[in-house]
Amino acid sequence: MNKYEQIINYYRQQIVDKVLKPGDQLPNEIEIAQAFKVSRMTANKALNILAQEGCIRRVKGQGSFVDNQQIVKAIGNLTSFTDDITKMGQKPGAILIEYRIERADKLPKLMEKMKLSPDDAIHYIVRIRTADETPIAISYTYLSQKYMSSVDLRKIEGSVYQIMQENGAQFKYSDGEMTAMMPTEEEKRLLKIKDVALLRNITWMYDQDDDLIEYTEMLYIGSRYNYYYRTVNQ
Repeated sequence: MNKYEQIINYYRQQIVDKVLKPGDQLPNEIEIAQAFKVSRMTANKALNILAQEGCIRRVKGQGSFVDNQQIVKAIGNLTSFTDDITKMGQKPGAILIEYRIERADKLPKLMEKMKLSPDDAIHYIVRIRTADETPIAISYTYLSQKYMSSVDLRKIEGSVYQIMQENGAQFKYSDGEMTAMMPTEEEKRLLKIKDVALLRNITWMYDQDDDLIEYTEMLYIGSRYNYYYRTVNQ
């Protein structure tokens, strides 16, 4: 492991363990270089990468500070990305990258699961999801036509859940799974990151009729999103 990676891992862990809290100031480059017995250039490289990951923010003439961009979500809570960001006191956003309508028979597995006919429509949406204009994730979403008969592209840059609710959807339950993965070159470009692990969260959303109405793959920047859960001893 390179020296700059050791520095990055050390301060990442300090932030995860809440030894360093949002707003806390990190040592300066000289102090870090002395503590880790590295050059000032190596210390600067580590701080720049931490800033690119969203762990810290660097303020010219003042120093480096722990950022407050990590979003916390409880596993099992049926809430949208927009809800999660709003509850954190931040402004949610979405940048539309791609939108198209596919015939259901082009996606046979989803057609079957969504109980669609071959000539029904499936809406495909790719968006960058942001908090206070900072990229947090990329979402790849497939939506049944059941609640998406007409689409206002301006609304797609807001909450898709809101669009479906306005058209009568009631979200009953969701199934999901999570894995870790590394980003593609295109995902690194869109999220403005380097080789940072992504948390891949797959969600199948069902409505009040037990119909599958949404399939989404959300790729979160690992350092900016935190899932938690609680277990109870029966």
